[in-house]
Amino acid sequence: MLERVLVIHPTCKTSYSLIKALSTDKSLLKETIIIDAASNPSYTLRLEVLSVPAIIVDSEPVYAGPIDIKRAITVLQDPKTILESSSDPRSLAERIPLIIGDSQALSSILVYNGLEAVLGFKSTIRAGLGVREHGIVDEAIKEFVDSRELVESAYRKAVRNLAYNTIRLLYWTYCKRFKRLRDVEEFLSLDHLALMLEASSIYGRIGLIHHRRKSLVEKTRPVYEYIREKYDRIIDYVTREQEEIIGDEEYLGVLEEKGVRTDYLREFKSSCLGKE
Repeated sequence: MLERVLVIHPTCKTSYSLIKALSTDKSLLKETIIIDAASNPSYTLRLEVLSVPAIIVDSEPVYAGPIDIKRAITVLQDPKTILESSSDPRSLAERIPLIIGDSQALSSILVYNGLEAVLGFKSTIRAGLGVREHGIVDEAIKEFVDSRELVESAYRKAVRNLAYNTIRLLYWTYCKRFKRLRDVEEFLSLDHLALMLEASSIYGRIGLIHHRRKSLVEKTRPVYEYIREKYDRIIDYVTREQEEIIGDEEYLGVLEEKGVRTDYLREFKSSCLGKE
């Protein structure tokens, strides 16, 4: 029997939605190993899981973000379905910006380390495309690189991802302190954001290029401006999203049943949710 592993992050909305769907099938839930990417970095790095949720079959990433919930359930039910997938290189190339923009890691690597660096993570891209054949993945990547439109789309989606995840981080770290854009601007300068996001593109010193300030700030400026322009929309979305996840006792119970840490989630729930 093929070993099926689902890698999640407890506060990821798509991970939440997939766990909710999976929990309706008790036998499948029981058969599926759930790994928390936040608490198991060695596992996720070893298998090159840079996007969650991700499905691992016999130690190989086969399906990752952005995922379709119904398809993900089908893959968990019968992993061979995904291993037989194939498609046209051009249509797959059009999916690559979505794969990059769905991952905090890939987004930050693209912005701070460049296109070549992000495309080096072929296992992640192959899982995101949902295909097994290496040759067709290489063809899709070439189609993507040759298309200025698709590359620019990847950068735009990466900027959006970094903007939203920056506000998620502030929300989790400081509870509901940052209700207004002015609160964020007083706390987080462009330089501080640049250092924070550059750090998110590395692991330890792996991938650390040491950008000079001017280069680092210019790479970060689009993210900072996106936050300033869209802040009300972002904070409203993040607040509703996270309160739904952390306020769902059934979801927390499923995580605990599968051995996923929830202590920090419950601490946040008791200290922050419902408080102004």
